[in-house]
Amino acid sequence: EFRRVLFRSAIYVTNGDKVLAVSREDDLNDLNMPGGSVEPGENPIDAAIRELWEETGIRALELYPVYTKVNNSNLVTTYRVTSYRGSLKPSWEGVPSWETPATLLRGRFGKYFNDMHKSIHGFPPGHND
Repeated sequence: EFRRVLFRSAIYVTNGDKVLAVSREDDLNDLNMPGGSVEPGENPIDAAIRELWEETGIRALELYPVYTKVNNSNLVTTYRVTSYRGSLKPSWEGVPSWETPATLLRGRFGKYFNDMHKSIHGFPPGHND
């Protein structure tokens, strides 16, 4: 069986012990990292920069890939943003906010966030060591 794989980018931005999250337009309580589809002719890093801007009003100045995984027929690459400018602004896609990692674990992509966090940091979100 042939299944088409879609390329997606997710963006991991932290501010102290908080993580940048965006609600989804159909559920303001479903908070996840910003991200979305890589459009035809676009590379994943440019998609990450675009999605972050569209969903949050923040411009990534420095970012690098930290995690890639197939998730529900999507090849998702997460980019960690280490420098940005701008301030949070709601969009038609949702409302951005700084949240605890535990909040993102409850979102639609909580398992992906947990796996990504463990891969980057060596421990799951909320681990106190």
